[in-house]
Amino acid sequence: MEYCDLHTHSYYSDGTNSPSKLIELAQKANLKAIALTDHNTTLGLNEFCESAKGSLVTPICGVELSTEYSGFEVHLLGLDLPKKSLNSVTDYCNDYLKRKKQSNIELVERLNEKGYKISYDEVEKYPKNGQVNRSHIAAELVKKGYVKDVFTAFDKLLAEKAGIYKPCKRFDIFEAISFLKEIGAVPILAHPLLNFNEKNLVQFLPIAKKHGLLGMETVYSKFDDATINLLKKIADQNGLLQSGGSDYHGDYKPGFFVGIGKGNLKVDYTLADKILNTKR
Repeated sequence: MEYCDLHTHSYYSDGTNSPSKLIELAQKANLKAIALTDHNTTLGLNEFCESAKGSLVTPICGVELSTEYSGFEVHLLGLDLPKKSLNSVTDYCNDYLKRKKQSNIELVERLNEKGYKISYDEVEKYPKNGQVNRSHIAAELVKKGYVKDVFTAFDKLLAEKAGIYKPCKRFDIFEAISFLKEIGAVPILAHPLLNFNEKNLVQFLPIAKKHGLLGMETVYSKFDDATINLLKKIADQNGLLQSGGSDYHGDYKPGFFVGIGKGNLKVDYTLADKILNTKR
């Protein structure tokens, strides 16, 4: 059986590896295909595709958009992005990225007020393109010795429930789905049961499908077999494509690996094949 990984991140958003390194890791994992799905940017995709030339790995261009539904954050993947549409994604994300930068500056200021003395200038050096995510702020908190690891930073300080982080306005989920469909990408709902409970997901999917949603992740690093089987059933009931991936971030998510997640992830390549060949 052949396998793939349809959800990974590079240092152009909140990963720690280059796009080229992801191709190398995919080769070592004997994957047939890997998708780069950086948050709200496509800047790493040219390097990603170029580095795959001459290898046995199929590079799949993607993006992960930060959207909102009923007041909470939902992540939306756009897979198999056409090369001609990359500039459209950049234009679409520009205003959001400006809002996000201001939100992160204010987050660092609030952390400083609470005694966590970190510098935004230092945080901004972590990502390749200066696009700061909370993972970078977490890494700086670890570096300064305020917390032991990135997970603790999020749990105690950077999660919304901690009361310090105030998210900026995100994309409307339905508008984002329509946008991805219009530019020729395949809109895929990312890690659904991290954001929804089963009841809300079942209510959401028919509405999302009317706006152009084509699939959802059913296989994911944090999901156990029971959750995966439930999601596969829900996807089939709604006539949706299935996807899956490790959500690999490198050192910012230790214990997660390309192609295998926490060690037991297996994403059948047939899922990628169906996505690549679906009617848009």
